[in-house]
Amino acid sequence: MKTFVGDIHVHTGLSPCAAKDMTPNNIIRMAKLENRDFLVICDHHSVGNVQACQEVGAEYGLTVLPGMELETREGVHLLTIFPSLEVALAQQRWVHSSLAPIKNRREVFGEQLIFDSRDRIIGSEPQLLSQGLPHSLSAVTEQMQAEGALVIAAHVERRSSGLLGQLGLVPADFAPDGWEIGLGENLSAVQDRYHLAQAKGWVFGSDAHYLQDLVTPWVTVLQAEGITFAELAKALQQNQGRKTEIRCLEHKISE
Repeated sequence: MKTFVGDIHVHTGLSPCAAKDMTPNNIIRMAKLENRDFLVICDHHSVGNVQACQEVGAEYGLTVLPGMELETREGVHLLTIFPSLEVALAQQRWVHSSLAPIKNRREVFGEQLIFDSRDRIIGSEPQLLSQGLPHSLSAVTEQMQAEGALVIAAHVERRSSGLLGQLGLVPADFAPDGWEIGLGENLSAVQDRYHLAQAKGWVFGSDAHYLQDLVTPWVTVLQAEGITFAELAKALQQNQGRKTEIRCLEHKISE
């Protein structure tokens, strides 16, 4: 098995709450400076900048997987990772058709910028992305998994928008493919408090909205044959010798 280091949760300037300088080239170059091998781009309710990030990533030898951050009716955030950009775009259509037809007011909510691979602004998303879906946690999870996506409970320990902070428990019918921690130091406490010590698929995501957020000692380590959707899916389930770990520099935190 090979070892790869990555960040499972990165925003671009398409997310209205992210900085405008979160462009494809800035993100990829910063990630390379931090010795990352892969990123998952997870903007709010959109995959509009994934292709540009993938193109830049290919130039620098860094793999970019397509993802999206979704907010359920309960206010819980989920990360979805897709097997291909085509599947991601299809699910984006479902997401956008589900969101309320509210136009973004950039002076209030922020810019929602779409870039090309040279960081040129080629458009903006008119529909407000920083709103929740009308669908429940279970409905969103079922929809995404039925279409082949991986569903990861985002920053589960966070009091606002994290599954455990928002609901205070893990619903009996909720079966995600993985669990994201926003700060690795919280892992043991979260696992103990919510009886998740046996849960598989723990990962770290910086939830980067600013370039400096990418500079962190915490990482997701992927042990697999390569950086592909299929390999990540196996790793989250600890299948065939693959696995994910959360590490702080050279110190192993969890498997």
